[in-house]
Amino acid sequence: MIMRQQNLSGVPVVQSCPACGGDGWEWEWEEERAVRRPCPACHGVPTVIADPAILGKRGMSKVSTTCGWWSAEARETIAGLPPGLAFTSDLLRERLQDPPHPNAVGAALNSAARSGVIQATGRFTPSLRPKGHGRKIQVWMKL
Repeated sequence: MIMRQQNLSGVPVVQSCPACGGDGWEWEWEEERAVRRPCPACHGVPTVIADPAILGKRGMSKVSTTCGWWSAEARETIAGLPPGLAFTSDLLRERLQDPPHPNAVGAALNSAARSGVIQATGRFTPSLRPKGHGRKIQVWMKL
């Protein structure tokens, strides 16, 4: 059994334990009555796994908030690109100064994609930045 709940910080989580199903208890029959005991696997404390989709959105929102001035410049830069231009995150890093947080670039691109300003092409290309060490990065298309 998998249960969706919120932790003390209000973050939605998925709780599950292979032995008890996520509630932290197991039931045993003693002298024709049910007795509730803490689960031997999780000891009454079920495994808590944060929902990655929710945490991802919360993280991007946090980065956008803490890097507001950079995010605003990134939005303007993306909006000013000519329609049909294929580009990568390297272009933003070339045109703007380094963001206050390294995740700000991804947050800006994902925000622009959700707004319908750009679209992922499904293609990847090696990063040309020395710090990127040639890792594959998404190619985006300005709409």
